[in-house]
Amino acid sequence: MASEKISQLPSALTSSNGDLYTLVQGGINKKITFTDLALSIGGIAAGINQLTGDVTAGPGFGSVVATIVSVGGQSAAAVAAAASAISSATSLDTPSTVVKRDASGNFSAGIITASLVGNVTGNLTGNVTGNVSGSSSSFTGVLAGDVTGPQDATSISSITVTSKVLTGYTVGANVPIVATDSILTAFEKLQSQVDNVASGGINALTGDVSASGSGSVIATVNSVGGQSASSIAAATVIVSDATSLDTPSTLVERNASGDFAAGTITANLIGDVTGNVSGTSSNTTATTNST
Repeated sequence: MASEKISQLPSALTSSNGDLYTLVQGGINKKITFTDLALSIGGIAAGINQLTGDVTAGPGFGSVVATIVSVGGQSAAAVAAAASAISSATSLDTPSTVVKRDASGNFSAGIITASLVGNVTGNLTGNVTGNVSGSSSSFTGVLAGDVTGPQDATSISSITVTSKVLTGYTVGANVPIVATDSILTAFEKLQSQVDNVASGGINALTGDVSASGSGSVIATVNSVGGQSASSIAAATVIVSDATSLDTPSTLVERNASGDFAAGTITANLIGDVTGNVSGTSSNTTATTNST
């Protein structure tokens, strides 16, 4: 007869005839040969009766409960916690959850603290600490550094500008210089005044310009728009040194593309930023495109 291994020792075993034995197991009588009996018992003895290490089970025979202790050096509890965290991952701004990008590759967050390199599309609200490069159509708050003030009333705080030519200079109209004139306009008006003095036969000048004599004489500018000649001269040097490079203590001059470099611009920036934003942000609200 075919051999049949048993999963546990028989509750009773009696001899019948010859090498046949009656196996009483679970209330059922089975006729087996001595060979079958030896194979059955041998199967029990040769099988694994206990597990240790990453999985524990037994000791025992047949069907026993197995327990996973660890996986790859991580405890079963840690693995279960990780599985739960991954299962709860979301693209929403949900505290204490793992970030999962949505179908568009985006996710929401409260505050992200990091060095941001790349393009920011959307509204950037809050304070930016670090370097900001690119362009902005508008901003709110005030600037500090070489250029100070709010968007509609910025001023150049640096007192020295060198190597800046009077680009676009022409002889202006022979009209008085006023305080609201730009430096370039003031010089243009001044040149016109000087030219008219030479051709009109004026033998003396007083006030903003002083000169005396006939013919070609030396004229001295005393003041422009209420500002002394020395102040105007200093301002001229400051304007002449304006540059688009990140040069300390110089005025900012946009380059041919309208850009300029700076070290640190301190301001509250609200609005759209097109270009690269690098540095850190302590409080940034924005919509970013992840690739």
